[in-house]
Amino acid sequence: MNTLWQDLRYGARMLRKNTGFTLIAVLTLSLGIGANTAIFSFVNAALLRPLHYHDPERLVFVFEAEPQLPKAPVTGPDYLDWKEANKIFEAMAAGTDGSANLTGAGDPQRVSAIPVSAGLFETLRVAPIIGRPFSADDDQLGRDNVAILMNGLWQTRFGVDPGVIGKRILLNGRSFEVIGVMPPQFTFP
Repeated sequence: MNTLWQDLRYGARMLRKNTGFTLIAVLTLSLGIGANTAIFSFVNAALLRPLHYHDPERLVFVFEAEPQLPKAPVTGPDYLDWKEANKIFEAMAAGTDGSANLTGAGDPQRVSAIPVSAGLFETLRVAPIIGRPFSADDDQLGRDNVAILMNGLWQTRFGVDPGVIGKRILLNGRSFEVIGVMPPQFTFP
């Protein structure tokens, strides 16, 4: 044990004597540890941590392939044809990324606005914590002016007010009725 303490003291003296080398070694170690932490955090979030859905291994994303775009979004008519002819999947739903300007309730704010078909939440087996999910009637043209809020927006913009159900919000100048609020752990796939 005595030899160990002597070696540690000798090492500390040498590091103090060569401050340039010590600083470079500490900086290199810091950058390496930081980069490894960042990479592991990404891999953990994207690949290792299970999705917050029931039976996530049974979920499938389907895209169309075009010559210039190998992962093209599925068009509405194609989705409807696939859904009608479906004999393989338990359920099907459609959705796409998007954003909109939320106005009419405080300062204007750019928010994620993800148009989805009825049945998405049932397919993912996730239900709103208040309100209701989209119904088949909500998919009909002229009745598609309903919205479900993500929990974060409900907290920050609407102060966790359960009375937001039934109220109208403006997204890109178009009026939508709020029919539900998703649970805090829900994220769009």
